[in-house]
Amino acid sequence: MREAGKAFADRIREMEALLRVRESFDVMARRLAAAGREAALFFVDGFAKDEVMEKILEYIMSLPPDA
Repeated sequence: MREAGKAFADRIREMEALLRVRESFDVMARRLAAAGREAALFFVDGFAKDEVMEKILEYIMSLPPDA
């Protein structure tokens, strides 16, 4: 894994710990690949409307690799 990838994974683990993703049923984390990069989306389940989340993901997934 490249150094940048390792740093990203470390930051994601830190965010998951701070937000207590594993202990809370309300805080959700989704890892994904977008625009040729690793990404993560954190949100409160039930707070974000499904239609809005779908539009956000649709936009993120449509980004070109050089974005």
